[in-house]
Amino acid sequence: MKKNILIALLAISLVSCSKEYLDKDQESTFSDSKMEQLKATPELALKLYTAIEGGNYSYMVDFQSGGVTNHRDFGIKGFDIGLDLMSGDMAEVLSTNMWNPYETYRGRLENGDISYALWYFHTRVANAMNTVIIGSTGSNDEKLIQIEARARAIRAYVNFTLIRLFANGEDGIPYADKDVFYNGRQSTSDVLKFIETDLLYAFENLNGYVRPTKNYVNANVVAGFLSRFYLYKEDYSNALKYSDLAFTNANAVSFSTINNGFDLIDNPDWLWGFDIDGSTSTSFASFFSWMDNVNTEGYGGPNKGLLAVDAGLYSKIDAGDLRKKWFVSKDNNPHGLRNYVNMKFIDRSGSMLGDYSYMRETEIYFNKAEALYHLGDTKGALDILKKIMITRNPNYAFSNTDKSLLEEIKLQKRIEFWGEGLAFYDAKRWKRDILRSYEGSNHLSATYFNIPAGSNLLIFQFPIQEMRANKDLTKQNPAQ
Repeated sequence: MKKNILIALLAISLVSCSKEYLDKDQESTFSDSKMEQLKATPELALKLYTAIEGGNYSYMVDFQSGGVTNHRDFGIKGFDIGLDLMSGDMAEVLSTNMWNPYETYRGRLENGDISYALWYFHTRVANAMNTVIIGSTGSNDEKLIQIEARARAIRAYVNFTLIRLFANGEDGIPYADKDVFYNGRQSTSDVLKFIETDLLYAFENLNGYVRPTKNYVNANVVAGFLSRFYLYKEDYSNALKYSDLAFTNANAVSFSTINNGFDLIDNPDWLWGFDIDGSTSTSFASFFSWMDNVNTEGYGGPNKGLLAVDAGLYSKIDAGDLRKKWFVSKDNNPHGLRNYVNMKFIDRSGSMLGDYSYMRETEIYFNKAEALYHLGDTKGALDILKKIMITRNPNYAFSNTDKSLLEEIKLQKRIEFWGEGLAFYDAKRWKRDILRSYEGSNHLSATYFNIPAGSNLLIFQFPIQEMRANKDLTKQNPAQ
């Protein structure tokens, strides 16, 4: 009876505990004695850490989760839009002060609110998961082992994001491992090893875990993380291995399966995402508010579209490719929208309740094709590409197995995942020039310039607030 009362009292305090933990000081509010009490009572610990974990997933889609007050601050999908603008594959076609700092690269500077939001958001998520890891490490309880594994997967996910945004060569990022804080810039190699260790632990210990919803990561999602990670490291054998381990549905890549508005988490192509409902919708500050140009709610539709595909990328979509219909043209404009804006993302609820996609199985097929190419299996790479493309373009006839095959894989991936947050990371990884100044460009005049591969403009500066607060963080990234 006393145990049930204690659990009930703890349940009342769970939300406040989570909020305390996610305070700006980012320090653990759990005393050693409380941690020992929780370890001695696995049922109690599980309730607490499950609440922190669930609250963290909600935080990742929340308004102002990046610590700023504008309507582009709504977690992962807000960053996806902004970084796609930085990749050059997306263009603003009507000037807004909201997204312009991304596209002009001003937001990456130390006094920019985008640099601040990216750092603030991802380090808070990492620290929340670190609290779960501290409390659950060493337990023999299967459910606590699994929750530690999920926490380590998410910690790796955000640290991998930060290293790709803020690392400059071997000058990496600060990070925390349980109760050890590495406050200065750690080497990129050491941070990547830390990320890899987290992911491998998570994959091993989530084997057999059945998640309640796709909001939660499982072994397939972690394998997807590892597929991305090893492509980044150019470890193509492991990229191939974990691509195969991520697959769940051999038919998920068909165009008829994926082309449903990209708003429902139960789509079999979606490996990981978030189920938006009335309690988690952030209304005007949301992905579909900006990206859905068909509905009359939000920012997109009433303005006849604000964000569009780069005209140069659009020109490379074959006329027979069904994905060309994702974008407005003079011959494809049933809703009277601006040229090149998208009709890919449609919230069929009409109330900005569309679900969020973080990882699709189709991405893993592209990852596998890329890995196979680099491993010398060009026929295997071509076969996978054709498996995807024949459902998008019935007349798809690409057959080369030379260097042009790799460029074709890259191009088709850019088209496939337009607006889904992969383009910036791939542009950096592929060392791709970002071209926005060309005849027929649809980019705004303020952003009408090219960025060469390897430019410092693709590296974010640490926010000035972090530089002032963290006395061990003494080396800033270049401004230009």
